[in-house]
Amino acid sequence: MKKTAILMLVLVFALALSACGSNANPTQIGTSDFSIILPEGYASAEDDLDEDQVAYYYKDDNSIDFDVYQWEKGYQYTLESEANAFAAFYDTVAEAVTVNGINGMKYVSQEDYEGKSYTVVNYMFEDDFYIVELCFWTIDTAEEYKAVNEILNTLKKN
Repeated sequence: MKKTAILMLVLVFALALSACGSNANPTQIGTSDFSIILPEGYASAEDDLDEDQVAYYYKDDNSIDFDVYQWEKGYQYTLESEANAFAAFYDTVAEAVTVNGINGMKYVSQEDYEGKSYTVVNYMFEDDFYIVELCFWTIDTAEEYKAVNEILNTLKKN
């Protein structure tokens, strides 16, 4: 009986430590209704952002980076029209996706940056006022796609 109690205590302690070690605080995406949870070690570089870009997250040279964009829908933009326009620009096709019950669009583009080619997995979502886009820069490996999915699966609409 004592061994079971000690084992349970060790298990509870280990779970508490793992929860403390993770970055479980949601990070709001711009001023939209969306948030994600950044994996341990990710940081934001908030200077030198492109137009409509609200964040750039990175970890190290061996991890995916991703850009976050947000723009007002107004009366001229819809999620589908924007996703299709961006996909057409990159000569690809957008597809409907659902993440945690949130409807969105996805397209995959091939882009060059500083002489290297990347496969960029782009997800777009909308709230009442904004369209947000998360652009995950990968080198097309299963490990990186798993990391993309881990981040994306933390998406919530507040």
